[in-house]
Amino acid sequence: MTENDDLAIISFYPNPASDWVMIEHVSLVKMSVTIFDILVNVILKIEVSSTNQIIDISMLGNGMYIVAITGDDWTTQRKIIVE
Repeated sequence: MTENDDLAIISFYPNPASDWVMIEHVSLVKMSVTIFDILVNVILKIEVSSTNQIIDISMLGNGMYIVAITGDDWTTQRKIIVE
């Protein structure tokens, strides 16, 4: 599986969100998920080792955040709006 294959099979929803987001990956891959505010301060960092993971974001204030999802040899970033 190539880096592009890994990135293509990640689902990240809902967006906008308020209490939680779901990250799904087709295969069982260990991933790190880091949420940054717009000033690039780390707000939350968790390790994911299942094909789907609900992440509690209820503590985040309204606004835009960057979510970095990192696998063994790849990283993707997504924007999330918290309402």
